[in-house]
Amino acid sequence: MARKKASKRPLVSPMPLIGIDIGGTLAKVVVYLPNKTSGKFKDFILSQTRYGKTGVREVDLEIKLKHGSIHIIKFLSSRVEYLDSR
Repeated sequence: MARKKASKRPLVSPMPLIGIDIGGTLAKVVVYLPNKTSGKFKDFILSQTRYGKTGVREVDLEIKLKHGSIHIIKFLSSRVEYLDSR
């Protein structure tokens, strides 16, 4: 069987990606925003640095990439309200 050649173009998500880590002290949300992203979600992330009572976007930790940017938002875990699925 012949093998397909791997594409040389980079794997870039066309939509925002979100990662969440809820720890004992801090809850962290990492958001990848592609450069081509537009709309309410991007505006919500970039238009402020404070979210709720304890959420803070770490502007100094923003990572600018060729195809987008990564943003980190931290919250105090003790102040995060969890959903009860019962």
